Amino acid sequence: MQRAFVDRTAELGRLQAAYDSDDPEFVVVLGRRRVGKSALVRESLPEDAVYYQATRDTASLQLSDFRDAASSTYPGVERLRDDWEAVLGYLGEQDATVVIDEWPFLVEADETVPSRFQRLWDTELSETAATLVLVGSSISIMTEKITERDAPLYGRDTVRLDLAPLSLGDAASFYPASTDDPTAVLESWSVFGGTPFYLQLLDPDWSLARNVNHHVVAEHGRLHGEPETLLQAEGVRRPERYTSILRAVADGNRTTSEIANYAGLDDTGSLWRYAERLKQLRLLAEDQPVTEETTRPKRYRLQEPLFRFWFRFCYGRTEQYAATDDPFDELIRPAFTPYVGRAFERVCRDALPALFPDGSLGRVGGWWDDDGELDVVGLDHGGRLFGGEAKYESEPMHQGHLEAVRRRTDRVDWTPPGDAAVDRHYCLFSRSGFTDSLRETAAERPSVHLFSVGDVVDALTD
Repeated sequence: MQRAFVDRTAELGRLQAAYDSDDPEFVVVLGRRRVGKSALVRESLPEDAVYYQATRDTASLQLSDFRDAASSTYPGVERLRDDWEAVLGYLGEQDATVVIDEWPFLVEADETVPSRFQRLWDTELSETAATLVLVGSSISIMTEKITERDAPLYGRDTVRLDLAPLSLGDAASFYPASTDDPTAVLESWSVFGGTPFYLQLLDPDWSLARNVNHHVVAEHGRLHGEPETLLQAEGVRRPERYTSILRAVADGNRTTSEIANYAGLDDTGSLWRYAERLKQLRLLAEDQPVTEETTRPKRYRLQEPLFRFWFRFCYGRTEQYAATDDPFDELIRPAFTPYVGRAFERVCRDALPALFPDGSLGRVGGWWDDDGELDVVGLDHGGRLFGGEAKYESEPMHQGHLEAVRRRTDRVDWTPPGDAAVDRHYCLFSRSGFTDSLRETAAERPSVHLFSVGDVVDALTD
């Protein structure tokens, strides 16, 4: 179901400013597959732009196809020899806007392409008012040939857009029952996240269960086996190692030793190499205590909700699910609440600046020490420290939860800017509300803040 292009206002503005510039502009658009790079660029283009969607063909066919695409706007390219330097050099003289989508396909067909584009930019295009836009889903090739320090095109780009998935606020309109129930928004986010390709597949008139069964669980669903598809597209060696690491993290293992033990890796050094590649692919992220003043080991998490869902519930269970009429409600739903609870923690962090919208919050993240952790911590430029816990459970939060948050928040070692005194605040986020006693305490103490799922989702979607 195709729906309107949404958000990306800042990215569209940066692209259009590059097209309008009187200076030479070299724009790089990269990001994980499915995040909407091509849609963004096509939405931004002026009418006289040259747009070429590269294919996995021979180098000569690619160049021929590019000339055909360019000739409709600049017929003079038909008189030129079959050579990238000649064709792009001519377009540069016309101050053209040229977009090559899936540029890595050119590199795969001809390994000299990056150095030839480097020479072309250095000797010709950089003296024009042309705009060259290179778009790529193969993060490996885009980083190795453009953005890494020893890459042929390193340092030439004037605009770099590393596209991320949509925020919950922008993704929410795609979800089933999203206008009626904030809990439904959160649950949908915990599965499909904000990746535009996934969102475009959803039918908002179906339940979450039906969308999951149809698109993810069903053997021929469009998103069935999506993690393996992405790893295969990136051409990783020993994909079973990457799969095992992703599965370990999805199952709740976050430290290096936990992941290595789960995945059966003999040494943490080899894990680090695989983890670095998964970070490069925007699949894995590292967290550290938000105070950033500790040498404690970092923790890993999956960046893509669908991948976390897939490895938690679907990986290796195709035959089991095929034997049931409603896999989601019969086999997934019983374990779904604690799964959503982890997503709720992350969403509460994202919402904290909007819940305290005076603009003074600096850093937001998590925090931990040897005796416990806080799901949400915010550090304020004026000296406020917000410590919070998120519970996605069937029982209301009570005074014991507040006391636990108070003890942990009081252990956070942080010096505000200008050595101001620390003003500690305690935040509780709950799916099932709060006891009367806790509500009374919050009414009496300005430092205690209570938030429902609705409060959190509304803060991100308003």
